[in-house]
Amino acid sequence: MHVVQLANFFTPTSGGLRTVLDEFGRRYVAAGAQVSRVVPGERDEIVPVNGVREIRLRSPFLPGGSGYRVIVDRARLSDLLRRLRPDAIELSDKMTLVGPAAQRRRIGARVVTISHERIDSILAGRVPAAVPLSRLADVRNRQIAAASDAVVCASDFAADEFRRLGVTEVHRVRFGVDLKVFVPPVERHRPAGTPIRLITVGRLSDEKCPERAVEVARRLSTQGREVVLTMIGDGPLLDSLRRQADGVPVDFRGHIKSRREVARLLADADVCLAPCPVETFGLAALEALACGTPIVVPGAGALPELLDEHPDAGRVVPVAGWGAAASRAVTDLVDAGTAARTAARRQAERFTWQAAADTMLSLFESPAGAERSPVHPPFRPPTREPNREPNGEPNREPHQVATSA
Repeated sequence: MHVVQLANFFTPTSGGLRTVLDEFGRRYVAAGAQVSRVVPGERDEIVPVNGVREIRLRSPFLPGGSGYRVIVDRARLSDLLRRLRPDAIELSDKMTLVGPAAQRRRIGARVVTISHERIDSILAGRVPAAVPLSRLADVRNRQIAAASDAVVCASDFAADEFRRLGVTEVHRVRFGVDLKVFVPPVERHRPAGTPIRLITVGRLSDEKCPERAVEVARRLSTQGREVVLTMIGDGPLLDSLRRQADGVPVDFRGHIKSRREVARLLADADVCLAPCPVETFGLAALEALACGTPIVVPGAGALPELLDEHPDAGRVVPVAGWGAAASRAVTDLVDAGTAARTAARRQAERFTWQAAADTMLSLFESPAGAERSPVHPPFRPPTREPNREPNGEPNREPHQVATSA
């Protein structure tokens, strides 16, 4: 089986989206599938990543300063897909990639769309209040459902915008966490008087609401509690957050490439703040739970679903009055000590990438008797071997490919 992963909003510093594609991709390869990944890039190139052939197509930046590139040359993408001849397409986009994926579906490829965001939630605050967001989202989601054999959502919150349309092929597939990388510390001795260590992980952008984490740190500080907030992530709000944090002990760490370093910082924290009210899953919050770090989340979006079996692993607080409620939740969890940390790890152990990947692979299987794509000349990568590390493994450094890729 040849699986092609299609995605926009994918960068070297992407958070959850990149993690999902990487984790699924390498498990598809381990299961015997051939996997290609087509994403936007600064230039045309092919990069080997954990057995996946990552094809980057030169694409422009999305207007607005988000830092994301978007594939806009759909004719070129359609030609690439024709030569790749995928048996299945994992579509992680609701914009420019839907049409080319639907073309391949009409001639036999299975298309499984992963809904990484809710259209109505993402547009809220970005369009005039008079615009009927639900109706607008419904129109596009009907088109996406019609172009797909199945729609995958990682939470009930994400699935609701398709279920309200009566879409039958909606599958709840919870994402996972690497329980060998994200682990609790072997020993955790916190002397009396140690500051409360807060942490938040995510893109510093409007929809993630990172300013709410700074608000909690400020409130606790003004209440006389010693506190340190570590913010992992980068984004357009960095400068304004620095101004907001004036006088508050906030450590801006930027994007951290090493997953093990992120895991170390999460495990060292007392509480993880995840303030975004429109998350459709919350990978960073789940990774905190795996490290034995309890979470504070808003009572909106998908984040409360992460606490379904072990509610003592965190606190769900109202969106209205977040600052005061979240501050109280932090002190409650710190006082709970080992009990909250044990519950956090137990909750995370219920989420595995292998189970999610196995479900995805089952969705890629064609129904009996389905026609396959007609034979086309196969896509061939450059003949030049990738650079290799001393241990013989290909490194992740890109090499140039022809623009006809």
